[in-house]
Amino acid sequence: MSSFDRLAIAYDNAIDWESRLSREIPFIESYLPRDRPGNVLDLACGSGRHLVRLGEINHNGLGIDHSSDMIRAARALAMKRGVDVLFEIKDMRDLESVVSDTFDTVLCVGNSLAQLPTLEDVRQVLSIAARRLRSGGHIILQTLNFEEIRRSGFRFFPLREGRLEDGRTVLFVRFFEHDPDRPMSTLVMAGLVGSNVEWSAITSTQQVLNLDMPILKGALNVVGFSDIRFFGNYDWSEFNPEKHRSMVCVASH
Repeated sequence: MSSFDRLAIAYDNAIDWESRLSREIPFIESYLPRDRPGNVLDLACGSGRHLVRLGEINHNGLGIDHSSDMIRAARALAMKRGVDVLFEIKDMRDLESVVSDTFDTVLCVGNSLAQLPTLEDVRQVLSIAARRLRSGGHIILQTLNFEEIRRSGFRFFPLREGRLEDGRTVLFVRFFEHDPDRPMSTLVMAGLVGSNVEWSAITSTQQVLNLDMPILKGALNVVGFSDIRFFGNYDWSEFNPEKHRSMVCVASH
């Protein structure tokens, strides 16, 4: 495992997953069948926390992620919790090379959609998701709302502390550099790794599409979604594009 992959796992482990899942899972489950176990496709599933929790409450599913280390962590978590959900290493743009099933719900959360290289890639993934949805199914998306981020000038995320598997402390620093000429930002990520007086830094950058409600709604419309709703959070609160830094979108076709 590379140094950066170890850092990504440490960052994932530093998240308060119990608190996060207690907010997000009831919302997701409300879009699953009530009379039978639902079948869920989780795009860019990371360490598999959402799908494993859904498996614990008797739903089925498949999670895909391009990171072999994240999929390894997801499979280990599923085995530890004793749930029968599947995880595969795959870029979500190449989903149909490994997936032929249809699903009740498709998830893509954690701002993963915005980390695709272009808006055309976003439309490609949404088109694939539409084909993999059963009649009456839903896609649930969560991304940052760059209308608010650009308007407010937001750049710096709160500092977060975690630990590597060897016990060393990691301080996570994340901030945006916004492109003034294009709807694109660079997410700069740094992990300060240390023990006592010895510290080192691991850095990485990620291009992030500046998605907002009109852009995302337009991309969904183009690939055939018509019933599109936006919320300010997983509590079904009304979305205010000038106020909410995150947006949750639910769509069907």
